[in-house]
Amino acid sequence: LQTVCWFRDGRILFPPCDKTEAITRLAELLRLYRQGLTEPLRFFPASANAYIANDNRIDKAHAQWETGYGGYPGEGDDPFNRLATRGMAEPLDEVFAECAQKVLSPMQDHMSKVMYGDD
Repeated sequence: LQTVCWFRDGRILFPPCDKTEAITRLAELLRLYRQGLTEPLRFFPASANAYIANDNRIDKAHAQWETGYGGYPGEGDDPFNRLATRGMAEPLDEVFAECAQKVLSPMQDHMSKVMYGDD
């Protein structure tokens, strides 16, 4: 049993993890879900992915968050994100980093990419 995500240029495989780890990870995600029901959850997918994929470098998260080259909108330009972070001095802080790690680090730790031609 494994999860497979198919893309044009390859796929990502997620082999199963042991039951104890699965229960622990699910409990963490449920806590975040409950928190998100009472307040905006500080999880911004593109910024969080850039942060985790680049060894927890906050500058990489900021590159996704801020308006980019040529005026392309960043994740922080999204009206819903602006509303959720209004009044915050720094939305990409320790709370953001902790949330990104809880959601994405287990996935990154377990996935393996297979590009076409590598099989």
